[in-house]
Amino acid sequence: MIQYAYYWLMIGLCVPVFWMLPIAYRYYFLGVVSLAFIASVDAVTAALMLVIGGLVYVFFRPWAASPVSRNATKLSILIVLSCLAYFKYLPSIAAAVSEGYSFSKIALPLGISYFAFKLIHYAVENGRRTLPEHGFGDYLAFVFLVPIFTAGPIQRFDLFMQQRHHSWSGEHAWVGLTRISHGLIKKFVIGAGLLFLIDKVDVDGVSSMLAQLEDLSPFQVIAFLILSYLFVYMDFSGYTDIAIGTSRLFGIRIMENFNFPVLAPNIGNLWKRWHMSLANWCQSYIYMPALGWSRSPYAAVFSSFLVMGLWHAATLNWIAWGLYNALGVAVFQKWSMTARRRKWQFVKSPIYKASTYPMTFLFFAGSFAFTMTNNESNIWGALRLLAKCLFIDLPA
Repeated sequence: MIQYAYYWLMIGLCVPVFWMLPIAYRYYFLGVVSLAFIASVDAVTAALMLVIGGLVYVFFRPWAASPVSRNATKLSILIVLSCLAYFKYLPSIAAAVSEGYSFSKIALPLGISYFAFKLIHYAVENGRRTLPEHGFGDYLAFVFLVPIFTAGPIQRFDLFMQQRHHSWSGEHAWVGLTRISHGLIKKFVIGAGLLFLIDKVDVDGVSSMLAQLEDLSPFQVIAFLILSYLFVYMDFSGYTDIAIGTSRLFGIRIMENFNFPVLAPNIGNLWKRWHMSLANWCQSYIYMPALGWSRSPYAAVFSSFLVMGLWHAATLNWIAWGLYNALGVAVFQKWSMTARRRKWQFVKSPIYKASTYPMTFLFFAGSFAFTMTNNESNIWGALRLLAKCLFIDLPA
């Protein structure tokens, strides 16, 4: 709670100072203030990421040595992925390999997944020479912008540079504060209500639910997964609204991350509405390269969702979550191609089209069986929850 108060105090003080500064200094100021806030929460994280981010930036500067410059993209990606693997994946792998081996002293740096994907995007696009001209202040603000640092969206650098306003307008305050209020309502009003309902359904926690699963009805489990989906949506999209609104106070337009995924007519469309910045990142840097290498859209889909799962955590539950969604998208792609080739007319009927909305909603809600049991490291428990939804009781 103290950190929240400190955050809003910092924003309230920094917004007027930001607009009073000359344009040439604004983004240096914003980057330094963001880095200072991160350091106040976790100094080690701030120092580590400043070093890594600084190295990536230096690799692409004109004064970089030519051998390094030629391999800057590969070297940058290697450094970023090595850092991500050491802090996020090595502890999970070590725990899976040996129960007695502990990495408990390795603290997961704040926002490292978003930080890593932003830097990889910057390195790849800089290597392709597609980024606009910019200075270190622009880069610093992009990398450490505190409203989106811990939970995104994963902003593209070219959009960050293009969608900035350099003069104050009352619209910034109105749109920003309105969006912040929407986020607060989602997180602390609607989200709190959904969390209350989840507590009523999940029988004193997921572990207790799994222990009593045979005594629960399939409808209770389905209700639990639906409520979990809605809660995560409200909580995550609420955070995104706050991040977008706060950034707008500085005249910066941040990309959207959600577009009413609960209204998606199919699983392919849902992934154009849910965590859109992550999906777009994977499309650019995983799906398209994998499609070029394999010439198979299905291999590209599974590669993308496997990376999405691992991006969240190196656990069996998150890997299974990725494969579950990949299977859904692949089946939908095959179904759509077959329907077009065979000219099935029933897929154009109003009844069929109306039925796709609840089917998509329920299918994606099913993926939360994996995420809600992740802390229990219980992949079998997730499968038991899904089986229970189909009126099947699997042994404990």
